[in-house]
Amino acid sequence: MTRNSKRLQPDANPEYQENKTKPAEKASNPQPRNSNPFGISFVVPTEYVKLPSQGNYYPVSSPLYNREELEIRFMTAKEEDVFASSDAGGSSFEKLIDSILIDESISSKDLLEEDKMAILLSARKSGYGQIYKTKVFCGNCKEDTDHEFDLSKVTTKHNPSNKSKYDPNTDTFKFTLPLSKLEVELLNIGPKHNESIEAERKQKKKYNLPFNFTISFIKTALVSANGVADPQELSKLAESLPAADAKHILNFYADCRPNIDTTQEVSCSVCGTVTEREVPLSWAFFRTDI
Repeated sequence: MTRNSKRLQPDANPEYQENKTKPAEKASNPQPRNSNPFGISFVVPTEYVKLPSQGNYYPVSSPLYNREELEIRFMTAKEEDVFASSDAGGSSFEKLIDSILIDESISSKDLLEEDKMAILLSARKSGYGQIYKTKVFCGNCKEDTDHEFDLSKVTTKHNPSNKSKYDPNTDTFKFTLPLSKLEVELLNIGPKHNESIEAERKQKKKYNLPFNFTISFIKTALVSANGVADPQELSKLAESLPAADAKHILNFYADCRPNIDTTQEVSCSVCGTVTEREVPLSWAFFRTDI
């Protein structure tokens, strides 16, 4: 018996005494008070989502450490309402994930971006089907045309040439920079670090101060270099790193973990130009009325 079916049963009453009415009198009220008149289950189906990370890029202290998959509920009207207006943004994705995760010890803020994407794609497919219809802009003829993306063709990419070493005890990566040959230790950058960088950008913009994303990112990521962990020294290093090494650090985060590839071939129905495009993930991803 399911949890919800138990709730639909009448409560036990210790003071109950059998009603000695005649059979004809009993027939006047044949339906129990709490019966389900629809004949369908109120239990929301669930599914398991395989995580691209396979739980390999979370610290030992995380509830996601070594978790290869997560169970989620199918979307209902409750979740659809999250995207009911065009004002919905990135926070709506967070709310959706938090709403459908079965394990309440896990928050969307704990998840790596790659694993968030996997959950959102699974929720979209189970909720509305694997075909996603949207407008695509053609850079050749400058027209917006209709296109259908097949979400069943989404794949997970691994980078076999990645020689970095991830340590789940410290939640850091270690590798050698190509030009300076410095041995660096970098944080496993996640949503909270990106939020910190964005907060810095907004703060400096507010006071008309210059903001350099690359330097801010490297300062956030650097834990040590050649064994030196002094924050002031690392801050100086971030500002004076060779451009090639700075770019290598930025590019590193695109390949250090498995990621989801949503790229598909798109053909413009106006001019016939064929391009490779990623599935556009916006608030409209969960809207079927536009």
